[in-house]
Amino acid sequence: MQPLVIEALILKSPDDLVRVIVGKHCLDFPPADVLDLHELPAPSGLIPGRAVYARLTLRSGATLMRIASAQDYEPLLWAWRRPFPYATRPERSVDGDAHMAEQEQAYFRERGITAEMLGVAIPTPQAGASA
Repeated sequence: MQPLVIEALILKSPDDLVRVIVGKHCLDFPPADVLDLHELPAPSGLIPGRAVYARLTLRSGATLMRIASAQDYEPLLWAWRRPFPYATRPERSVDGDAHMAEQEQAYFRERGITAEMLGVAIPTPQAGASA
């Protein structure tokens, strides 16, 4: 069997495991299962010193010690600039307009924008609201 090669963010976990952030997942492996680690240029927006972007080679049959969501790491690792309109507007500018809320949600979804990035709650369409 071939070794597993992953390009991901690499962190040290509190229990001396190698913590790998791949997309929305956080994976922990024992250091003994790491065959090679080659640092790559950091992706745009990664806060310097928080993680290393690297190509990681794991031995075939590497032991996955833990898998979890990487959601809690996003605000710690990435420097997302809050768009000016959202930094200056009230949390919810249009109350009761379900059509506007649906359009806004679609816009955010298409661009991968989350409420955590904006620092505000994303309006949700209210049942029975007029469009």
